[in-house]
Amino acid sequence: MKIGMTPQSHTGTLRPSQAGKQIRSGKKKSKRPARKAYSPAEDAILADHYSRSGAQACADRLPGRNANSIKQRAAVLGIKLPPHDRHQGLKHTLCAEQRTQALAMRDAGTTFAAISKHFGVCEATATNAVHYALCLRNGDTPAKRDNTGSIMARDIARLRAMLHEGLKGCDIARRLGISANSVSYHRRQYQRELQECGESTSLPPPGNGCAYSGRKIDAQSRQAVIDLLMSGMGSCLVSRETGVSKTQIGRIRKSLIARLAANGQCLPGCTPDGRRNVIIKSARFITFAQRTHLQQLLLDRIPVRRAAQMVGIGASSAYRLRDEFRTELGRQGGSLPSPMLPGRGSRDAIHKARWLSKQAVYEFRRKLDKTDFETAKAEILAETIESEKPEQPTTCPQDFTRKRALSFAEQLERVANGARLITVHPLRRANADMTYGGVASYGE
Repeated sequence: MKIGMTPQSHTGTLRPSQAGKQIRSGKKKSKRPARKAYSPAEDAILADHYSRSGAQACADRLPGRNANSIKQRAAVLGIKLPPHDRHQGLKHTLCAEQRTQALAMRDAGTTFAAISKHFGVCEATATNAVHYALCLRNGDTPAKRDNTGSIMARDIARLRAMLHEGLKGCDIARRLGISANSVSYHRRQYQRELQECGESTSLPPPGNGCAYSGRKIDAQSRQAVIDLLMSGMGSCLVSRETGVSKTQIGRIRKSLIARLAANGQCLPGCTPDGRRNVIIKSARFITFAQRTHLQQLLLDRIPVRRAAQMVGIGASSAYRLRDEFRTELGRQGGSLPSPMLPGRGSRDAIHKARWLSKQAVYEFRRKLDKTDFETAKAEILAETIESEKPEQPTTCPQDFTRKRALSFAEQLERVANGARLITVHPLRRANADMTYGGVASYGE
C-alpha cells in the first residue's frame, strides 16, 4: 500500500488487470460467420479436377476455398486422389546401415527409446527398423507393398495364416518386417470379414492365450489385479493368481501408486513412492502346515535338524521355531522332550529325510497354500522322479551303434542252429624296432 492511500480508497479502485477483465466481460463476443456450403457447381469442379489434379489445383479454380476444405469436401463426396498422390510406397526413415546398427544396439540390450534418441527418430520408427532388420537376419521374406503402399495380397495371406496359428503381434511383425500397427489393422479387418461371412470359427487370441506384456486385458482382470495389490501381494504372486504378465502388473501398479499418492495414500506395506518395506505374503514364508508337522516331529523326539529336512525348513528357522514352541509349552505347564540322537546305524534315516532339494523348497511351499502336506509332498516327489528320468534315445532308420559281445551260451546256441566257425586273424601293431631298417612290413 502506498503512503497517503487509505484502505477505503484502495478497495474502491480497480487494478488495471481487473478493469480490463470487466471491460472485456461486458463486450459482446462476435459470432464467427457460418461456412458457406458448397454449391452444385463447386461439387462439379471437384468431381472433374480433384481426382486428376489434386486439392491445390481445385483451390486455384475455386476462390474462397483452401486446400484443406477441399480435401474434406472430397472425402464427403467420396472422390479419391490418384495412387501416386495418395502414397509413394514404403520408405524407411533409416537406411540399411542404420538398421543394422540399430539391431546391434538392440542385441546389446539398448532400449528402443535410446535407439530412437540416438538416430533422432521416434520410437515407433526405431522399432519398425529393428523388426525389418530381424526379418532379414532370420532369413524370412519381408512383406512387399504395391505402388499405393498397401501390402501385397500374397503377404496378406501369409499374415492371416500366422493369425490363425495364434502368434503374437510382435512375432508376426518380426517375420514380415512390418509395424505392429499394420498387424493390428489387418487382424481387425480379417476378424470383421469373418463375422460378415457368418463363419463360426474366430481367430485365436494373440499368443494362444498365454500371458505376455502386449496382450490386452479386460476390465475385470484389471480390477482383480488392483484388488490383490491393495491386499498387500507382490507382483509375482498377483501374476500367479490372475495369469496377467508381470510387465502389465507393473504398469497397473505404477498408475495405482500415482493415484493413491494424489489422495495421500499408499499401497499396503509400501512407501508413498511404491518401495516395499514390509513383506505381507511371500513364498519364502514358512507355512502353517510346516510348523504343525515340525512340532509333531519334535514331540516324537526327532532331532531338530532331521525334522527340518523332513518338513522342508532351514536349520536356523527350525531351531528358532523349536525355541518358540518350547517357550509356549512352558507357559502351558509342559516341557519339550529331549530328542533321540541318531547312532551309527541310523545314517539311512538321515539320508531318507533329505527328500526335498533346495530348488524345490519354494515350489513346495506354494503347493501347501492349495493342498495338504502329504499331497504336496507326493507331487514334488513325482516331479523330481520325472525330471531325473534319462532321455530316451531317438530311433533312426539305420542303427550305427556297436553290437555287444555275445556270451558263451549264446555262441553255443548259434553253433547248434547252424552257424559256422570262422578264423579271425589277430592284427598286431608293427613294431619299428624289430624290422629291417626301421620300416614296418607285413609277411606274405
